[in-house]
Amino acid sequence: MKKIKPITLVIALLAVLIVGTLTYLAVDLLGRNDPDRYVTLGQYQNLVATVDVDEPNEKDLQDFINLKLEASATRIPVNDGAENGDHVTFSFTSSLNGQALTDLSSNEATVVLGENEFVISGLDSHLLGVKAGDTLTAPLTVPDGHVLKDYAGKTIDFSVTVTKVTRLQIPQLTEQWVKEQTEYDSVDAFTAAAKAEYEQEVADFNKATVRNTLWNMVVEDSQIKSYPAKRLSRMQKEYKADLQEGADKYEMEFIDYVSLSFGVATMEEFEEYSLTYNQEILKQELVIEALCKKEKITLSDQEYEQYVNDYTALFAVEGFTQEDMIDHYGGEDTLRLQFLMEKCTDRIEETATVTTE
Repeated sequence: MKKIKPITLVIALLAVLIVGTLTYLAVDLLGRNDPDRYVTLGQYQNLVATVDVDEPNEKDLQDFINLKLEASATRIPVNDGAENGDHVTFSFTSSLNGQALTDLSSNEATVVLGENEFVISGLDSHLLGVKAGDTLTAPLTVPDGHVLKDYAGKTIDFSVTVTKVTRLQIPQLTEQWVKEQTEYDSVDAFTAAAKAEYEQEVADFNKATVRNTLWNMVVEDSQIKSYPAKRLSRMQKEYKADLQEGADKYEMEFIDYVSLSFGVATMEEFEEYSLTYNQEILKQELVIEALCKKEKITLSDQEYEQYVNDYTALFAVEGFTQEDMIDHYGGEDTLRLQFLMEKCTDRIEETATVTTE
């Protein structure tokens, strides 16, 4: 068995079964088109699968507890030289061949060392070891395909003045911390509760992995006859409009925005990417609809409300309302399609034989 990675929040169904790419759609669920015209449903009964699952272990349990400690960590100013993970705040100006670049300057910018968050990769290495008050010049070369396309292949000199370096100070697991930060009155009680929570998250993650494996088997075994053209076209238009909103938010040209996101260099490449991307989504929708038709699976308003309540409870984040959850996942129509997929997966799982290892 492989070891599980540290988990901060496992939402068993959302994490695996939610089709994140559906979040921008507002689809008619069933009945608009006969899915049998477009897809031949693959085998979905009596599936046999071997699934690689995770097992709880002491190291990852400790990582899980450390994440809880980090939730109450504070950042403190340090002056012993910036390290990876430190936040470095600085002002900067830039120049090219001695000429100032007014569009590349800031009175205050912050990066986390080791994450290469600066507009041009490479600044982090120049900031390692700096202290508040230090000044430096960092020559950074703009790579081909970068959003700063006018400077591609050129080296820009960044003049940096460091104003602050802060480091995360993680508290120790002590009786005092437990009493002040949790509902428990001892380290032992807190540790036992954390262990139970961690083991439940591992179990939920494994359950979701099994369900995802079975669902993917059905989708992969299903064959598309053709795609409903108008539906696919609308999906592509809505997808592009959604990306355009992102580009507008960052005041970027559309092609620059999608180039950073997907590595496409031209609009023709983007359109090809968009077609493939949306065909994959539409295939899943058609499989859902075909399986619902064949197995007479429906979603009542009462079931929908129960799913919504369950999903909202899984977040358990203060201030995150049911309306926030619905909006975050694309609206009622998208969630209804998601919940139908879960009911389809329930049906698939009923007859499946799964071996875990």
